[in-house]
Amino acid sequence: MSGNIMTKLTALMALVTFLGCVVPLEMVSAQGQSADINLTSADITFSKDHPSSGEIITITAKIHNRGPSAATNVVVSFNVSNLPLPPTKTIATIVPTGAQDTTHQWPTTLPGTFTIKVSAKADQSDPDSSNNQAERTITVGTVVPTINVTATISPDTIESKDPFTVNGTALMGTTPVNGGDVKVEVVQNGYANQTKTKSDGSFEVVMAGPTGQGLYNIKVTVSQGAVSGSTQVNLTVLQPDMTITTFKYTPKDPIEGDVVKFTIGVQNLGNGTAKGVMFQLKIDDVVVLDKDEGDFSNGQTKTVEYSWKSKKGSHSVIATVDVNNTIEEIKEDNNVYPTQTVTVKAKSGGKPGPSFEAPLFVVAVIVVFLIMRNGRFKGRKQER
Repeated sequence: MSGNIMTKLTALMALVTFLGCVVPLEMVSAQGQSADINLTSADITFSKDHPSSGEIITITAKIHNRGPSAATNVVVSFNVSNLPLPPTKTIATIVPTGAQDTTHQWPTTLPGTFTIKVSAKADQSDPDSSNNQAERTITVGTVVPTINVTATISPDTIESKDPFTVNGTALMGTTPVNGGDVKVEVVQNGYANQTKTKSDGSFEVVMAGPTGQGLYNIKVTVSQGAVSGSTQVNLTVLQPDMTITTFKYTPKDPIEGDVVKFTIGVQNLGNGTAKGVMFQLKIDDVVVLDKDEGDFSNGQTKTVEYSWKSKKGSHSVIATVDVNNTIEEIKEDNNVYPTQTVTVKAKSGGKPGPSFEAPLFVVAVIVVFLIMRNGRFKGRKQER
């Protein structure tokens, strides 16, 4: 019987020894085939790093598997400042040494600094669960209120210096801005005008248009305390450009006493209307014609005519448009036509010689007188 006991004890000891050797090997083998979930704070990113309260932020977490086995059914949990952010997200499989992204929507409601914590757990055993979670902070700012400004301009195309009107409305959310400061400014030259918004948020500003053709930016700003808003409208300014395009006279070679006819073409080369255009013609620095030619629309041409009874000699003729420089023009240096010289010849075609008509008449009278006298003397002698 004692032999049986010894046999049993020996067998039991052998089993214990076997289990002591085999089980640790299996455990080591199982650990070698496990998954290893891992993430750091750098693996947590936000769709906007500096959001304002009320915005919806997308949180993205990159989950890594550092182990040699695939991680399956990886459950990812999100937490905002110790409060769960449901629901959890599940990643079906993360291959060995691989990584997968998962996202979550977070509607921010209040300003402040928040800690976003992400944790992950797979079906497989994990040799190190301390790296299965990470956190990152984000600051949500206060919503800065703004004033929504809408504006229209009328007319949107004007002549140089003509007035224009800006009408608009200012709202803070859906509430009209009452008593807000309104500033309407021509960006290109800094000229501005101001007013206040009415109780319904509306405003109106009338301004004189800028000088010079072109496209102008009109900035409209409404402010109330530290809150402001702005918008911009465009204004097109047209401007005339008066000039003399043609200068002709006939006949080309006038003779003293001929009537010389001047025909002069006057045109508006600009894109705006020229109003009350004055034309002047000078001959030898003497004004012979000073005439109001009326208005010229863009591109319009008119013909000015003047007749002059010529005098012998060389004469300077100057034609000028916008004589008093009262019209704002694109160019101001093309109003005077180059001086023209008109040469008038004497009637004989050259310088006349001395006249003998008067002396011959006197001689003839003397001869007749002598003949008549001599005839009378002879008659008296015969009577004797």
